[in-house]
Amino acid sequence: MRHSGLLAILAKVVLAVSAMLWGLLPHAAAADGVAVVPGAVLAPVAPGVVVRPYARSGLRLVSRLTDGKGRPVAGATVQVLQRLQGGSRWEVVGAAVTRASGVFVAVVAPGPSRTLDLAYGPVEGGGFVAQAEVFETVSPGLSLRASTGRTGPEGQVTLEGRVMGRVPAGGVVVEVLVYYQGAWQPIRTPRSDGQGRVRVAYRFHRAYGRFPFRLRVRRGQEGFPYGDGLSRWVEVDT
Repeated sequence: MRHSGLLAILAKVVLAVSAMLWGLLPHAAAADGVAVVPGAVLAPVAPGVVVRPYARSGLRLVSRLTDGKGRPVAGATVQVLQRLQGGSRWEVVGAAVTRASGVFVAVVAPGPSRTLDLAYGPVEGGGFVAQAEVFETVSPGLSLRASTGRTGPEGQVTLEGRVMGRVPAGGVVVEVLVYYQGAWQPIRTPRSDGQGRVRVAYRFHRAYGRFPFRLRVRRGQEGFPYGDGLSRWVEVDT
């Protein structure tokens, strides 16, 4: 009897200590103070791959958080993290709170090509209880204008363009194209400045007709996390 009484007291002490330690663990509660649900699941975001041109509007992400039995988890905070194309660092760029249905809507600021990670419930030692990824590919914004729309067969035109988005301090290589003999052909490959601006003077040589010009920027340039990009064309008559 005495032993059984001691065992009962010991069991209560172990349970109390365990409960106290559990309350101290990082994964016991989210940043909003709501207890994290182990085994929670984030529904895949549709579409999981986004391809769009350079935009000034945010990207809208919709998903749903449920527990291991498919029941909605309400009032939970889901973070949005991003890693830029070619980069290795993750940063928090947004957050949303789940509704009674478990659904949440997160709107993140426009950006370059990147991986977006929806993350719920940080756990001890790193990682999260539930995650869902979205891959976004963004083409750079490009503008172009010509100093004149008409010149002579031996005339000159100045082409001024702008690469919009996150341009590295050293600029990016821009191809100046002209449509000639049924194809777009590169005639210059200047490097923009750190603001994305480029300016090229081109002189015609015994040229007669209408000549469309446009700019092209290719992906894979250092410090430039975008896909391939093309500007609209401008026409010059000679």
